[in-house]
Amino acid sequence: MLFGFCGRSSKCEQRPNVCFVGFGVLGFALSTAWLGCNSEPTYFTGTPKLESLPQIGYLTGDSRFAEFTDYFQNLYSAVASKWTLLASQRQLEGEAPGSQVVVEFTLAQRGEVDPPKVVYSSAGEGATLICSDAIEASAPFDLWSLEMISELGEEQTVKLTFVYR
Repeated sequence: MLFGFCGRSSKCEQRPNVCFVGFGVLGFALSTAWLGCNSEPTYFTGTPKLESLPQIGYLTGDSRFAEFTDYFQNLYSAVASKWTLLASQRQLEGEAPGSQVVVEFTLAQRGEVDPPKVVYSSAGEGATLICSDAIEASAPFDLWSLEMISELGEEQTVKLTFVYR
């Protein structure tokens, strides 16, 4: 059972929406960037179509950061772009469709990250490595707003899932 919410970015003309997708059966929530702008938030159930990165896959992240959609959309976009670039540079081909790599890292209020830690991978060694590399190469990220610091504290653990197609 999938459920979710798509919210409009405040700068929708320049950035895609962010949809927060949950997998009820598994008991955890994920978010993923979907392309397009809607004037109103969209709620859905069922199986949503995930927008994918060209020839590589898609990236999902924590929905617990829903309140800070713009910030985390920028973070996800930066990592996804770097992932695509690294995969093309390393000529990564033949990865099993549906292979997943789950990476956790600590994100500090100044945008710095601790070295990412792979917590799960069903992908090959090279495909796994570029996921961690994409996060490190994308950092540092933007500084947090005062509202983010107030809500999230000085740092947060972020979990990203890279899914190869």
